[in-house]
Amino acid sequence: MKTNSRKFRTVYLCAAGLSAVLICVSSNSAAEGIWEEKAEMKMPSFGVHASAVGDRIYAIGGRDTIGSEHPSGTVQAYDPHKNVWVLKRKMPTVRGFFGTAVAQSKIYAIGGSAQMNFYDPGLEVVEEYDPATDTWKRRADLPTPRADLIASAVNGKIYAIGGTRTVAFNALPTVEEYDPVTN
Repeated sequence: MKTNSRKFRTVYLCAAGLSAVLICVSSNSAAEGIWEEKAEMKMPSFGVHASAVGDRIYAIGGRDTIGSEHPSGTVQAYDPHKNVWVLKRKMPTVRGFFGTAVAQSKIYAIGGSAQMNFYDPGLEVVEEYDPATDTWKRRADLPTPRADLIASAVNGKIYAIGGTRTVAFNALPTVEEYDPVTN
C-alpha cells in the first residue's frame, strides 16, 4: 500500500512541473536513487567539461567566476575514494563550451570558445591531456571550428557532434570522426 501511495504522489508531483520532478525523484527511497554531497571543487567553474579516466574525474576549462573576462584553463582532478580535488596542469588553449572524450586513457579537449561570450567564434583546437603524466599535447585541428559541441568516443575513435559556429548561435548538424592513433 505504501508503494502505491508513493507512486501516486510521484505522478501528482511530476504533473506539477519540472522542479517537482526533481524533488520527487530525489526524495524517494534509496532504491530509486539519492544524491549525496561531496567535496567542493578547488575552483568553482562554469562552461567546464568533465571526463573520467581510471578512478578519477577531471573537470577541465571554463571560467572560474562569472565576473572573470576570460576562461581560466583550470584542470581539477577528483578522487572519489579520498573525496578530494587536486589542481593539475592548466590547458594550453584556455576555453569553455568545448567537448571532451576519452580514448586510450587520454582526454581530448575539442573546439570551444576562447572568450565564452555570445557570438564568440568556435575554435578548431584539439588538445590531448594525459592524466598519467599531467601533460598536454596539440593534436590535429577540428575540420569545422565550433563551440557548444558534444564529443564521444566509440571503438577508439572520437566523434565531434553538433555545436555552433559562434557561441549560442548558428547551430551545426556536423559530425566528424577523429582517430587518435593516426592523428
